[in-house]
Amino acid sequence: MNERLETNMLGIYVQCDGKGGPNFTHVSCDDYRIVRENLLHGGDETAGDRVLTHTVLIDPHLGGVGMTERMARAQDEIFV
Repeated sequence: MNERLETNMLGIYVQCDGKGGPNFTHVSCDDYRIVRENLLHGGDETAGDRVLTHTVLIDPHLGGVGMTERMARAQDEIFV
């Protein structure tokens, strides 16, 4: 499978649980968007630049996206 979610068989795409990786509803919806655009509209969409979000279902909600503080410090990023 490539970043366009194409398999090595012409016209066969893979998405959701079939491709491995995180099994989140929003990832599956984005897989559908990529396959729809590429297959039906001749697009060139990929999953390569997709940013995965995560959420902890508590009250109040807690979510995040991108690097953790530890990852940023390892890259000498500045935190305010």
